[in-house]
Amino acid sequence: MDRNNGQNDCWQDTTTPTVPAFASYTSTLVAHPSISIRVVQPSEIVTRPRVLDEITDVINAVYLHASDGLWATNSARTSLEEVKSFIETGEMIVAVKSDDSEGNDEDDGEDDDPTNVEERRRRQRQKTKRENPAVIVGAVRLGFRSAHVADFGMLAVLDEYKGLGIGNALLSFIEAVALEKGARRIQLEILVPQKWKHPSKEFLKGWYARKGYAFLEKDDIGRRHPKLVDQLVAECDFVVYEKTLLGREEEAGGNIDGAPPRCISELKLVSSTTS
Repeated sequence: MDRNNGQNDCWQDTTTPTVPAFASYTSTLVAHPSISIRVVQPSEIVTRPRVLDEITDVINAVYLHASDGLWATNSARTSLEEVKSFIETGEMIVAVKSDDSEGNDEDDGEDDDPTNVEERRRRQRQKTKRENPAVIVGAVRLGFRSAHVADFGMLAVLDEYKGLGIGNALLSFIEAVALEKGARRIQLEILVPQKWKHPSKEFLKGWYARKGYAFLEKDDIGRRHPKLVDQLVAECDFVVYEKTLLGREEEAGGNIDGAPPRCISELKLVSSTTS
């Protein structure tokens, strides 16, 4: 069970230009059909304003534990304003758990007898769905460094939902979307302390290596993100990892830009009109 695969570090300068908003995609976990992965639509800021709080809370809750000992106690991983900006540019993806009650709960006007056992159960399911709408259990941000290089960060899954494959599903989803949008490579940054080994970060390095991500470079945080230095309580570096994305036509052993293939990343995406 992947206990810590729900987070990674990729502090992104929000002033960096991004590609146009991603198309609307959705995917469902085969093992857990009540959990789906989708791009958050800008319209949801108006139609479902709680989405900002929900995503921000998920990310900050996960990073509070995952980055313990690295940041000042009052430092939050993200903010409502930052999450809003990512949603507006189509960069925020979420894992959503919907009500998993069985049966058809549509109100068809039949069997309205409240003494009927099945009718009472149907009404209770409807009431439960109204009181407990779909809940966001994971999130990740996907952006582009250039036309052919994607990057991601803020990968987070709530503790109570870890072990269900949600982290794997989020990662596969963003890799597939990045490939669909023309990316040839995808990168992430992991914040690591210089003088000691952080258990969560060590786990992440191993987990991403198993997913096909290879070390690219290490950079001092002060040079890469100077505004973050004062928020740290430990000297840290940003370690950048990269993965080459391959499409169907390259699965036979072809290469990209002369580089040997390191992985094959593919996920069937279904066009969605979710708003």
